[in-house]
Order: sequence, then structure tokens, then C-alpha cells
Amino acid sequence: MFKENLVRLKSDIVRANALAREANMIAAELSSCRCPVTYDVTLQIPAANLRPSKIKEGGFVCEPFIVVKRAGIDGYQLWSTAQLENKLIDMREMYSEKITTIERNDASTSEELEEDDQFALEDSFNINECHSPIVENIFDSQEHHSLIGVANVFLEVLLHDMRLDYHVPIISQQGDVSGRLHVEVYRLSEMDDSGIVSSLDSLDSSRTLDPQSIGAVFLGKTIKCRVRIKKASNLPSSLSHFVFCQYSFFNISEILVVAPIFDPNAIQLIDHNNVPCNSNFQFDHEKDFCIVVTEEFLEYIQEDALSIEVWGHRSSGFGNDFVPPKVANGIIDVEQSYKSLQERWSEVTKRIELNVNIKEMNDNGQYVSVEVRPSNEILTGGIYQLKQGQQRRIHVKVLPIADHGNLPLAFAQITSVSIGCICSRNPMMQKPLDSYQEEDLERIREQWTIALANRQNYLVNHINALSNKGDKKTDAEKEREQSLINQWVALTEERNAISVPPANSDIPGSPAEWSPPPGIERHIPVLFLDLNSDDVTEEIPSDDGSIRIIGLQSFLSKENCGQIIMLPILENDVNEISATCSWDSSIHENPVLNKPTEGSDHIYAIVKVTVRLTHPCEIDIILRKRICMHVYKKTGLTERLIKKLVGSSTLDVEDRTSLARMAVHQSVNIDDDLTTGTDNRDHKETYIEAYTKSIQVVESMLKLDRLRQEVAINNMLSRQERLNRMSYFGNAIPNYRMKRTASLPNTAAKTVIIFV
Repeated sequence: MFKENLVRLKSDIVRANALAREANMIAAELSSCRCPVTYDVTLQIPAANLRPSKIKEGGFVCEPFIVVKRAGIDGYQLWSTAQLENKLIDMREMYSEKITTIERNDASTSEELEEDDQFALEDSFNINECHSPIVENIFDSQEHHSLIGVANVFLEVLLHDMRLDYHVPIISQQGDVSGRLHVEVYRLSEMDDSGIVSSLDSLDSSRTLDPQSIGAVFLGKTIKCRVRIKKASNLPSSLSHFVFCQYSFFNISEILVVAPIFDPNAIQLIDHNNVPCNSNFQFDHEKDFCIVVTEEFLEYIQEDALSIEVWGHRSSGFGNDFVPPKVANGIIDVEQSYKSLQERWSEVTKRIELNVNIKEMNDNGQYVSVEVRPSNEILTGGIYQLKQGQQRRIHVKVLPIADHGNLPLAFAQITSVSIGCICSRNPMMQKPLDSYQEEDLERIREQWTIALANRQNYLVNHINALSNKGDKKTDAEKEREQSLINQWVALTEERNAISVPPANSDIPGSPAEWSPPPGIERHIPVLFLDLNSDDVTEEIPSDDGSIRIIGLQSFLSKENCGQIIMLPILENDVNEISATCSWDSSIHENPVLNKPTEGSDHIYAIVKVTVRLTHPCEIDIILRKRICMHVYKKTGLTERLIKKLVGSSTLDVEDRTSLARMAVHQSVNIDDDLTTGTDNRDHKETYIEAYTKSIQVVESMLKLDRLRQEVAINNMLSRQERLNRMSYFGNAIPNYRMKRTASLPNTAAKTVIIFV
């Protein structure tokens, strides 16, 4: 399938290049303007293909596009091959008319016309000349809007009585995230004689967890749903002019255009500075749709999504259409580079919290939480105050933290809890211990460094090959050389982020410059899942066929695996993802737990919790929390977990836009000096394959975002709804709701970061 699609794509590229060459020749003959127009070919994903129904495994979603540039004008226009074909019809007619006119004129008249044209060019630049009918046919003087990207909202939420309030990633035509669109989608709960589904119907139908079974209940009924577009954020600054959205719902032919809220202050800023200072746009759009639920609509919910196109304009309308000095000189915006890097890591990161609570039996025979005394000298979050000789229980709970990473993370249950590695330390003579470790962080940095080194070698080799050509470089080669140099500079900034990442960012190893709440550890460790896009939603067995375990080798300091004792789980709550275990401290055969703590000594122990994940795939992760205890005193324990994937764009050796240009060139490959004995066709095939494989990440991006939206829906399912479902079926159904609660005074917290 891949080879067949590759052959078809090459054929389309050959045809597009032929059209571009003809357009360039005719434009050179027709235009006498100082702003010459050039046509080139690149690869890009059409807007219609940036939706789940078009993304199919093994198929190519990219197509050849025509890049139309005019000298001195910022940016470019993108035409489809069909659009260029239509333009060529007019251009051929105009060229024929010009040839016919020249043939009819005598030689003297032709010489006078040529002298007049030459005088006009040398005299001064005539702006009206660039807007002549000839130029209008070879270049659209009125610049069209450019597609920033497409946001896909999966509509499974319409089968539930809840609201999906979500920041949907805007995927560009090069397969990158170009901002986020804040969208709210929900079904209106109304009772109507016409058969509109009520909230009661929704509750009954949602008792079945299978979406197909839920959908069967709605067949033939009319549902009324509402779509709200609230805000577009972090859009590219180059396209943050005259932004608007457009979409159509299901099979409704009407295309809705959504304009942002007018802000006079933003206009004043643009007028004074000639550039926009804001890439965020507020919308106030709300639209209701009445849909009769059919098999086609249910298939639309399962296989497709509501695709909202976000458009922008390169021109602000205030005379700043020409290339800015920074852009013309190829200067890299370091701040924007860091921002883009943090956003990429945020897509593959999630922070979670592990709460540990120790309970002792009181005089009434009830287990109550022990006191946790805060201390600036203790790095674990506090000191548990234990009573000598009491029966104890340990309660652990895992929960994700909102607004810290976008990796879709869902827990099934806690499978095991263990405790051990008991040791006593004197704070006057020994350093305090905490739950921080860098084993996984070093693995991430190692893989990241290798990927960047490979990309750097690639860029350096190609830059050197172009530089060796000296003055013999063509305009296309000069443009490619500048593009590669810009990529090399941006790569240098990314390498700096490995060693010195910005504080409190989502980049691995960033310093924690914050004031943690009481009971929370300051430093956040990392767990690396080491997954790829193929692992998402799939069970990952280990070598012996069991579920793979993450964090098995992420040891803390002073950890001895032989001293860890497994605790019996008495209660396991799959709703809150918590477990209660019985703990007899005497089984450790360590006297420090059986007698009052002497002086200012501190007793440390390590609690290990194994959690089963269902999203992004079924695996087990081991969380470690070091606790500090003092007989007759309290301690606090909270754990946060951040999870990250290695950004796919880091692994690409060259920028996709640059690769797209190289993939479509039929001329002699400008990089032939890099290899010996390899013909141009082999080089071109390498570029095409590299680009097409690179943009296949769009499928993974949509799959990952669908998981995020599913997890968001699961988080909104209330506990009461789950209980209703359990009572409806008469048996226990696993509850996968992830409930976030505040840290209690009698718990302590630790932070862990996990990278996938």
C-alpha cells in the first residue's frame, strides 16, 4: 500500500512541477514589474484531510501544492494544482495575444516599446504596474486567508448527559500543533412532544458503558446539541490577523463562519507598532443543532469528528505587508522557540499526585489518621507522628492534577502496595532524604541528545555541501541553505534546553522554583514510559507475556529491594483509585519502629505503589514515596506524577516544510555532493519517503487527542451515575472515574514526573 501511494504521489508531483515550470516561463514573459512572481511546488495536507475519517493507516494525506511568491512581499500564497491550471488558461491566452501583437508591429515600433519599458523599469517603481491585469492573473494581489489548522472535536459526549469543555489542539497542514481552540459541546436536556431526548433518557442509556449500545437507545430520536466556540490561543503570530473559524455540522450543508469579538485596544496596539501583540482571540459563538439519530450519525460519532477550521491572514491591513527585518535576516525568535518546545513536551506529559495516609486505632477501636507535623528540615513533606505499639493501616490514593500536561492518563486500580527500607538518620550529621530520583530523567536526556545529535549531523552535512558550491548556488539552493541554517540555530536553542531548561516548565529537568503547599514535596521526579505512537491504546506485554512494568529500576537513594515487604490490601476503591492496607510495623524486625524515637532522629521508609493504567495503554507503573516518621508524631505525603512522550518533531532530522520542498523538485538534487554513486532519483525518493512518513504523525495526534477527550468525559461521570449503573445491572461494574480532591492535613505528598 505504501509503495502504491508513493508511486501515485510521485506522479502528482511530476504533473505539478510541469505546471509550475510553464507558469514561471509565461509569468517571466508577461510581467515587467519589479516584483517578479515565481511558482514552486511543495507538499502539504489539504484541510479536508485533517480529519479522522480521512486519516487512514497506510494512506497518504498530503498532496502537491503550488507556492506563489512575489518579491518584497511577506509570506506566500498556496494554490492547488487545479487552481493553477485555471490560471494557466488565462495566462496562455494573454501570452498568445502578446505574441500576436508583437508580430503585427514593425521593428521600429517594437524597439520604441522596448525602450519605453526599459525606461519605466529604470525610472522608478510604479505600484500601479504591479496591480495591472497581467499581474492580477499571475498573482492574487488581494491576499486570501491562510489556513492555520483544523481542530477536531469528537462527539461521543452527545451520548451522555454531560458537557465536554475542552481545549482542542489545532493541527496545521504540516502536521504540527498551531495553537488550541477552546470548545464546549453538549446535548441539551429537554422534553418535547416532538421526541427530543430528555435527561432521564440520557441517564438510562448511559448506564451501558459501550458507546454502540448507548447509541442504539437513541436511534430514531431527535437530539438537540449545542456547540460553543470560546477562544483560540497560542496561534502563530505571523497569521494572527483577521482570524476566524468556520465549520459545518454533520450533513448540514450550511458553512458557519465565526468571527472573533472586536477588541478596540488590540487595534490600537497594531496601529502603533505595526505588528500584533496578541495571538489569543475571544469568540462568542453558540449554535444549536437538532439531529435525528440514524445509523449514519452514530457512525459519524464513532469514526469522524466535528472539524473546525481556523483561518488567519498574514497582512494586518496597516501597511506591514513586506518582510520584517527579523524575518528577512533569518533571525530566530528564542522566546518563541522555547514556547514551542514547552508546548511539544506538554502534549506528552501528565502530572499525578500520590497521597499516603497512615491510620492508627484509637481508644474507640476506630482507625483515625495520625498527625503530620510540617518541618522545614524534612524534604518528604512532613513527619508522621506514630504511637508506640499501635495497630496501623496505610491508605494510598492516586489522582491526576488538572492543568499540568495534556497526556491522556487514566487509572484502572492500585494492584499492590509495599513498604520497607527502614532507616534512622540524625539530621545533625546526615543529609535528609526525599523521593527524588533521576534515573528516568537521564534516560530521557540520553535519547533526546542522541536524536538532536543525529539531526545536527544531518543539517551540518547539508549546509556544508551547499556552502562548498560558493557563488554557483541557484536561488533555490540559497533559499534552502538559509532554511537549514535557521533550523540549525533553532536546534542549538533546543540543545541548550537540555542542560538549562527554563524553571517551572514542562521540559524535562526544569528547576522547581515554587512554594509547594503543606505536605507536598518540592522536587518532582520523573518516570519515563518509553512508548511510541503504535503503543497507544494497545496492551504492551513484557517478554514473559505479562503486563509491562514501568519504574521497576527507578530506585531511590538508600533503597534495598530485599527489605521491601508487600502489604495485604483490605479495601480497593476503583472509583477514587485508592487502597487501604494493613501494616504491622513489627514485621520489619527493626527496633526503631517499636520504640520511641530518640532525640532528634528521623525514621525513613519507602512506600511503593503499583498502579494499573488503561490509557494511553495498559501498563503498570511503580510510584515511590519516601516517608518520614517519629514515634508519637505525624508526617505528610503527597505524590505528583508528570508523564511525557518524546516529542515526535524532535526525531525529524529536517523541518517538514523544508522536506516538502525537496520532495517535489525534479531538477538535479542540490545535495548530490553528500553521497557517491547514488543517482538523483534515489535522493528524491528519500525526501518523499521522509516527508510522507513524517506527516503520518497526524494520525497519532488525532488518536492521542481522542483519548484525551475520552478521559475528559470519563472524569465528568459522577460517582452517583456509576452507582446507578451498578444497581441497574445488579453487579459491580468497574468505575473508571478519576476524582481530584484536595490534600488533607494528615497526608503528605511527593512529585514524580513520567515520560513516555
